[in-house]
Amino acid sequence: MSLLNEPIAFRDTGDAHLLHRWPKGRPIHAVIAETLANVELLLGQLEAGVRVADNQRDLIRQLYVSTQRQREVLSAALRLEELE
Repeated sequence: MSLLNEPIAFRDTGDAHLLHRWPKGRPIHAVIAETLANVELLLGQLEAGVRVADNQRDLIRQLYVSTQRQREVLSAALRLEELE
């Protein structure tokens, strides 16, 4: 039986199942690489221009700055030799 077919049980119930790792999980390097690719796509969209109301411009600016920072961190994480 697949875990997807089982009802969700929370910690405070009697028959709770705790999952510490998904079966056949993807390597963390692959997840980070895919996330970095998506972050770079988002940056491209933001750099190409986004139309928003004047009162939402600050939010988009914050999104752009934090996405740039996320790209830097993800790139650095991919260079870690100990990353498994």
